[in-house]
Amino acid sequence: MHERATPIELQLPGLNGVALTQFDGSAAALLTAIKDHGQTSLLAPVGQAMGRVVAARYADISSVTLLPVPSSRASVRRRGLNLGAMVAARVSRQSGLPVSRGLKLVRDTADQRSLGAEQRFANLQDSMRFEPQGEHGLVIIDDVTTTGATILEAFRAVREAGGQVLGFATFAHTKKEIQ
Repeated sequence: MHERATPIELQLPGLNGVALTQFDGSAAALLTAIKDHGQTSLLAPVGQAMGRVVAARYADISSVTLLPVPSSRASVRRRGLNLGAMVAARVSRQSGLPVSRGLKLVRDTADQRSLGAEQRFANLQDSMRFEPQGEHGLVIIDDVTTTGATILEAFRAVREAGGQVLGFATFAHTKKEIQ
């Protein structure tokens, strides 16, 4: 993991974000160990690095809350863990920022890994709902950004509920240009 590397600035329509690293061999191996082999202790350095970046990026804003992207029920069953919630908890420990539990999946979605860009957007369309709990400025937290479909669906759900998204942070991203 490139803990001290310069974060990578990312842009989606209407939303800016940051990734810690490229989704390269070492980042992929780290996430595979966590997701598929249950090595959740490896989340500690990921959360510490992301927490430092998020804390620095939003230091001038008085009310910031982390909003993890929810893991699908199938993913939680298969892996035995809710990765989004676990990453956000570790980012929270490092940054001191609270975590919202307001973003929910409202329908099942297919595994995104084998889908192309258009399929990813269609798969996630209207799949999330945000239930505000008094949060003000939200920062969406996810593990990997590929096309931006997951982040944009979370962004849509929050805005539809009247919430405000300040940006997003991911551990890694797979492409230089996301949609």
